[in-house]
Amino acid sequence: MITALRHINELVISGKMMEAFEKYYHDEVIMQENDMPATIGKAANR
Repeated sequence: MITALRHINELVISGKMMEAFEKYYHDEVIMQENDMPATIGKAANR
């Protein structure tokens, strides 16, 4: 797990957030910002 966290951190620092998102986030990821409704799935969160 530590190795994966380091890899995610390296990707984000090097400007490759979408690569980290594609590799490490679940296909049915649920994301929410503040009072906004939740967005479900990788496709909806891209």
